[in-house]
Amino acid sequence: MIRQLRLLDVPTYTFDRNRSRTNRVFTLANLVRNTVPRTDIARLYLATQRSQCCAIAEQSDSQNISIIAAKPRAGLGTWELSHLLLHDDNAPSTCKNLLNTLIQEASLRGAERIFIRLRADDSLIPSIRNCGFVLANEETLYMGKRGIFSGTKRARLRPKRTNDEYNVFRLYNTATPASVRFAYGMTFDQWQLSIERRRLRTSESVYDSPEGIQAWARVIQGLGSAQISLMLLPDPEESISSIIEYCLSRTLPGTSKVQVLVPEYQAQLHRVLEQHRFKPAARYVTLVRWITAAVKDHPLNAKLQYAGIGPSVELIELQEWGQSEKLRTTDVLPS
Repeated sequence: MIRQLRLLDVPTYTFDRNRSRTNRVFTLANLVRNTVPRTDIARLYLATQRSQCCAIAEQSDSQNISIIAAKPRAGLGTWELSHLLLHDDNAPSTCKNLLNTLIQEASLRGAERIFIRLRADDSLIPSIRNCGFVLANEETLYMGKRGIFSGTKRARLRPKRTNDEYNVFRLYNTATPASVRFAYGMTFDQWQLSIERRRLRTSESVYDSPEGIQAWARVIQGLGSAQISLMLLPDPEESISSIIEYCLSRTLPGTSKVQVLVPEYQAQLHRVLEQHRFKPAARYVTLVRWITAAVKDHPLNAKLQYAGIGPSVELIELQEWGQSEKLRTTDVLPS
């Protein structure tokens, strides 16, 4: 039986010795650790009560529970999966049933896109693609230490100001391949809503030049660790090293681990990190599905959907339809 997460599911899951302890999806909060703490489901349930996320559970005949959950990124239009806990780790049918139900629930709450990040070798990827998801991006997570770039000349970046936002968007358009932009957003508003964020100390900086902003850097400081995100134009690799050195200088002195999540298309950044003894720790793929909400209380019980968007859609189709968001009505009359 598939339903919304209930209060009684919290102790049932928490004290089940056979429960799934592995979260199959990844956000910025759990890039390295995908083991679910005992208290995580309690926090998830409280978040659903505050309408901060959507959580769906499936309880089998043997009372084992599988859970899927999603939350908005920066607005109700763009969501991401935060939990995928399957009792049977290789149950594609359970995954598909939960995911399809979650899509319907999220669409009723205003979701237009849903992102999923998984390990690149996850066996569930074909099942998820069959639910209408397409490839959005591929990434490699690098791990290193704070002092590993010591001695490198530090670039002169400045803190990002509010009026820099549109120029950073122009940098995004120049530095990002079209296939990725189709997924993350072709317009300024779509791009802003697709940016991942964490509720931790965060600093953003830009590298300015007479030609405009050439690089953007973000440092998220955690307890003993930091995450660095970079977006930059093709540049001499010495310049990239100096930008990374600047980012490391923005971390706290007690930082022992540094994570850098690098898209596959940033080939220069891959090389620079590996030259400075950063080690690849994991590879991820991000999938996306574009959706629209069903019209509630429509006199003909019509369902609206993006024209042509289906399980086999390719991202190039999004270019053809662009942002016109033309809708068509299907199954308007009862059979």
